Amino acid sequence: MTTHTTKFIKKRVSEATSKICRSSATSLSALMLTGALVCAPAMAQQAGGSIRGVVTSQSAQLLEGTEITITNKSTGVKRTIKAKEDGTFRFPRLPIGVYAVSAQKQGFESVQLDDVEVLIGNATTVDLTMTSGDMEVISVTGGSISLIDTTSTESALNISAIELERLPVERSLNSVALLAPGVGDGGRHGGVSFGGSSSAENAVFINGLNVTDPQFPTGFSSVPFSFYKDFQVKTGGYSAEFGRTTGGVVNAAVKSGSNEFEFGADAYYTPGALKAKGRVAYDNQGNKTIDRTVSQAGNDTLTASIYASGAIIEDKLFFFALYEPRMVQSEYGATEKVSSEADSGFWGGKIDYYLTENHLFEFIAFSDENETVTETINSTDGSLIGSETSDTGGKNYIATYTGYLTDDLTVKAMYGQLRRKDATNDASSLECNKVQDGTTLGPIWNIGCTTSTYAENKTNGRDAYRLDAEWQLDNHLLRFGMDYEERFTKQDRAYSGPNATQYTIYDVAPGEALNGDIQSADYDYYVFARTRKNIGDYYTKTSAYYIEDIWSLNDTMTLTLGARLDEFDTDDVGGVSFLNVEKMVSPRIGYSWDINGDGDSKFFANLGRYYYPIPNSLVVNEGGGTVEAANYFYLEGGQLVDGEWVGGFNEEQTASGFTNLTPNLGPQIGPNVELASSPEPGADQSYRIDQDIDASYQDELILGYETMLNEDWRLGSRVTYRKFQDAIEDMKVYHDWGDCESPGTWLIGNPGKEITLNLNCNGQQQLVTLDLGKTQIDADSSRNKTGQDIGSPTPFRKYLGIDMVLEKQWQDDWSFYASYTWAHSWGNYEGGLNSDTTNNVAGWLEYGDDPMYLVGGYGNLPNDRRHTIKLRGAYAIDDHWTISGSFSAASGNPINVRGVGNPYTTDEHYYMNWICAENCTGDYEPEDRVYNKIPRGSWDRYDWLVNLNAKIAYNTTFAGMDTRFALDIFNVMNNQSVTRIDHFLTQTDSVGAENPGFGEIQSLQATRSMRLSARIRF
Repeated sequence: MTTHTTKFIKKRVSEATSKICRSSATSLSALMLTGALVCAPAMAQQAGGSIRGVVTSQSAQLLEGTEITITNKSTGVKRTIKAKEDGTFRFPRLPIGVYAVSAQKQGFESVQLDDVEVLIGNATTVDLTMTSGDMEVISVTGGSISLIDTTSTESALNISAIELERLPVERSLNSVALLAPGVGDGGRHGGVSFGGSSSAENAVFINGLNVTDPQFPTGFSSVPFSFYKDFQVKTGGYSAEFGRTTGGVVNAAVKSGSNEFEFGADAYYTPGALKAKGRVAYDNQGNKTIDRTVSQAGNDTLTASIYASGAIIEDKLFFFALYEPRMVQSEYGATEKVSSEADSGFWGGKIDYYLTENHLFEFIAFSDENETVTETINSTDGSLIGSETSDTGGKNYIATYTGYLTDDLTVKAMYGQLRRKDATNDASSLECNKVQDGTTLGPIWNIGCTTSTYAENKTNGRDAYRLDAEWQLDNHLLRFGMDYEERFTKQDRAYSGPNATQYTIYDVAPGEALNGDIQSADYDYYVFARTRKNIGDYYTKTSAYYIEDIWSLNDTMTLTLGARLDEFDTDDVGGVSFLNVEKMVSPRIGYSWDINGDGDSKFFANLGRYYYPIPNSLVVNEGGGTVEAANYFYLEGGQLVDGEWVGGFNEEQTASGFTNLTPNLGPQIGPNVELASSPEPGADQSYRIDQDIDASYQDELILGYETMLNEDWRLGSRVTYRKFQDAIEDMKVYHDWGDCESPGTWLIGNPGKEITLNLNCNGQQQLVTLDLGKTQIDADSSRNKTGQDIGSPTPFRKYLGIDMVLEKQWQDDWSFYASYTWAHSWGNYEGGLNSDTTNNVAGWLEYGDDPMYLVGGYGNLPNDRRHTIKLRGAYAIDDHWTISGSFSAASGNPINVRGVGNPYTTDEHYYMNWICAENCTGDYEPEDRVYNKIPRGSWDRYDWLVNLNAKIAYNTTFAGMDTRFALDIFNVMNNQSVTRIDHFLTQTDSVGAENPGFGEIQSLQATRSMRLSARIRF
């Protein structure tokens, strides 16, 4: 335990609670139990669920003191409580699974309801009706299960691993998330987008532990599907228990052992030979850039897992263990062939120990460590260009205690540890500079002895502590608690080569501006040399407290009132507080109305605020330990003859036998480009970081209606409005600070708002405030073309979405689900990353680098998809054969065409939404140029992204074992929509020179593939 954590735990310990819900009794016959099962209010980060309900007599008398017993049908573990004065009962924080619920009271028949399912993050409502007379137990083995939770205001999709097995779904959590309405593809940086958010704003939980990467949140720890038992996708309206996300949540629970020993194995094989051939893409000079006409034979993926589970001590101690040796092979590329092979095994396990029926201990451990070897081969002569070995993943641990202290009070404590390694320190990246040819003869291609951009050895980690409690008080369920996380990044990262410098060669355009200078006709080529290295350990401490009251106003109305207090504090490389944001209060209010009082329809509303803590990416780049420079030089002596370079480079043999190239650098073009400021480790940075900074947050309003068309079909609709604001960014500020010492150009704060800095003014430290909305670039600054102060607008993102859902649960051997979403995402700020560029470093994006990036950036945002249709279903033909399918169609997102420069400032090395129309080349001053604006997203949209998947499965019994064989076909129609093009109209750092690659295809929809699978269970 770290010093930070020890001090925190000693200082802050809280308790927490959950909620009470009532349900009306339902009468059946005098000798029967009535079972009405309704999913009830969801609980945010839990890996379990709950059972609640009310017990009455046939004459609607509330039966206080009735003994209610639940029995976990797989473990045999029982728990008994007594119904309260109003006949209600509740079993909170139960492990997911199937339970039997029974009721006993003197003078009444004993009744039992079997097969009561508890799902992750949900409550199940059971209404019991008892009749007079001491008779034998009447067992009711069935009951109706409603798809409507008449008290919840959360928006979530629950789906079990069993249900996913029926469907043709890729075995990834992102694929699970995409099943929910309002969730779309995350774009060029990967991941998924919830409600218009960027893919860097989501969180993934496994049994209560946040396994999202602390530095780059689009990534998370990888767990095989065979390890999972249940999933929940949260798309909005979270309770106060949950925070630190402005996107969505994937909540997953792993499997547990039972009293019955079980052994199983499965294998999933995707052969490259069965992958469909596809289209060819060319650049604008006719060179082939993407070739999908070649066979994919050899590009195979195989995963096979074995598991065992059972009881070490019956009814008390259980285990589940799984091992998966992963074998992945792939090959791609046109001008260069890149082959990748991974052969690393996953292991994981879970122990459940019931000390007594009221005290449960759980321990989970898993490792997703992975080693991948990637080789790049010259397509012409077959020579090895480079080889890279990468190590990713790490070991993860979760320990949980659940205590049912009384019938009304439950506590739960958790400690979790996440480790994610990322190392690519192969010989070529250490010994060879990355040198690229970016001339107009073709696309940028590698001419050095390494293809690696970085030599890196990094570990991201998280130590998490949670304490939660639920306390039932009459018609109120109080839930309160705290959670604390210490995130860290230990980084040793630099550009490849002994100089940590990446070189790219470009054609000289005589007379055109480059980096504030005019290019000379005395040279044919210039070199863009960018140096970057970052070494250090960075820690962030985040803490939160929450309290929530779920109040049953009457039998049909529920009011949820909650609040959450968040704080986060980030240390720089010297261990000194770098960025500290406190008092982030998140109010949450929800209302639900059971319209007819019969549980078959509801209206609900939810209003809440959610804060987004900056990932470790900002402090890693700005918290010291970073050396970065970007310079331009003419290339001395080099000539490109018939596609080969003659001269211009210094060649040196390395220890591993590589020939390292270093360009012969001539005169420098323009000044050094300061990309970021990196002070000394532990230095006081109050002079450059806003001392009254506002945290980024999102307000969300949801209105919805759901109704049961009959006992199987549910129809629902929902309207969601979100607004994200108060971005935290590093910014370039050109301002005369008068009698105060200048803090420099790069400052950290909220673009478009006031920034307060601690400056030295005439020998005294004082707080100085500047309104960046009015002045980010002074009128007399050399960067200003207008002669007037230039301020920045505030970054914001808005989203409006309407979801329609029609669902039939699995009944009578078939199921169906359909959703349609109309949505609009607009503003001038995407979120935690920038899909218009390659920048995925939250807080270090381009939005604050020049005010015109935001001024010109208003419009439809990258995750704006107006129409999305999702269909899926499964049908059991007989006891052996099942067929299923899934279909999705999403309208194209905007193409944001951009050019270098703008009519207001001289920062002409940024791609913005202006194109130079006059006085672009030649001996013109920047203020003489004339620009045309191309509003964001106005150029065009990508084509619809349409995908159809199909599956057929055969189940049988062989040698006493349950077996299943299946074939999945993904992208049956082999659609190959374009998903990304080169959208830059001008060349890098060139105002007037056209980009020869504009419009070229850079990414396509994956071609049709097939997956074969086999499974055995006994």
